[in-house]
Amino acid sequence: MNDLTRRRFDRGAMHQPRALKLRCITLASLFAAPFAASAGEQSPEVAVGGCYTMTEVPPLGIPDELGQRLVALDQRGHVLLDALPGRAEDGPWSSGETARTAFVWTGDEVLPIVIDGFAQTRAVDFNEQGDVLVFGTLNPGIEPLYSFLETWWTEAAIWRDGEVLARMSVADKAESDFTNGTINERGTAALSVTDRTAALVRQGLGGTYRMRGGEIEDLGKWFLGALNDDDELFGVDPEAHEFVKWGDARTVLPTDCPDDPLDHADVQISRDGTVVATLWCGPATYFGVTWTQGAMQKLPTLGDPSGRTLTYDLNNRGEIVGSAVSAELGFESVLWRDGEIVALPVPESASVNGDEYTDINEQGLVVGVFNNKDDDNPASEYHFYVSDGELMRELPYPSPGGSDEDAAMFINDRGDIAGWMGDPLGSRHRTMLWRPCAP
Repeated sequence: MNDLTRRRFDRGAMHQPRALKLRCITLASLFAAPFAASAGEQSPEVAVGGCYTMTEVPPLGIPDELGQRLVALDQRGHVLLDALPGRAEDGPWSSGETARTAFVWTGDEVLPIVIDGFAQTRAVDFNEQGDVLVFGTLNPGIEPLYSFLETWWTEAAIWRDGEVLARMSVADKAESDFTNGTINERGTAALSVTDRTAALVRQGLGGTYRMRGGEIEDLGKWFLGALNDDDELFGVDPEAHEFVKWGDARTVLPTDCPDDPLDHADVQISRDGTVVATLWCGPATYFGVTWTQGAMQKLPTLGDPSGRTLTYDLNNRGEIVGSAVSAELGFESVLWRDGEIVALPVPESASVNGDEYTDINEQGLVVGVFNNKDDDNPASEYHFYVSDGELMRELPYPSPGGSDEDAAMFINDRGDIAGWMGDPLGSRHRTMLWRPCAP
């Protein structure tokens, strides 16, 4: 359930979590009240367990902690996230008394990750073996608000159980830093470096690297998309405008851009190695595809002439969650299954705000964050939903709801769900974990 846009740690004295806010809510009572539903939807029934326990991840233990940033959720229900200090100009973060710090939260333990020499850490990804990929900075103090314009995360490391297994620095800390990364089940990491002095993103490609077995391989300048468990990387060569797989050798996979050349791709890989991607052919043409025995197939559409589709995640059953343009409603949240496309049930406000389900597990459950803003409710407030493809339900969330557009949500195969967003003022980012109640 990982991709390059999801996925941030510090090690020192282990902090015990403060008292957790825990509730057990039966779904029958939760959905007895009216709720927003798509046209024709029936009253929801229990899909996963009879109830959920809801836990708010406690403060993780850094001084002046203001909030958190959710990065990933694993199959054990462990959460990867960053602790974020307050940004006051004369506060502890500014003076170096506190730092952005990455953590693993297991539900019982809070595990900070500290790398010697790193002033601050940002969690990027982790695997089921406990390997954690982090970026680091040598700079104390407040992270630049627009860090995408400045060098900051110039270090990378793989950490497990208090030990650093591998480490890398960018060649020129004054001009480039790490921007994307992921790690697979073998403990191999893929990393992207960007030149911050370049005027354009394409010109700023600083290189893609594979870190495995204690060695670092320079794979050249291209857009990193994903990494599978065979240590193969997928992405776009911007000079050749090709979708490429890098294993032991470079292999070009077919694409079908009708007018403009291939620009970039959003790539997802299932645990069994199936690859799907959204191909961007210029700024206005994009569509979801998959490959079978080297041949590309476009995903079915909802009939709109534009043929625009977006892919977000997939499982080993071949189910893909994403969105597609329809002539009637614009973007709709959809599921591709057995070669067909199915519109998913969503809150009525989804057609106004364009929100979608973004993650799927092996049971076919999908999760997403939806803004309930509409004509009757003009204030933006985000809510968490889960659906089995036919029915949907809103998950309980402590009041007030969040209004931060940078929300995230993940689900694992046990049915654990992690969600994250800010409060109505955007000043505190809360991380929630919902677990199906024990039988």
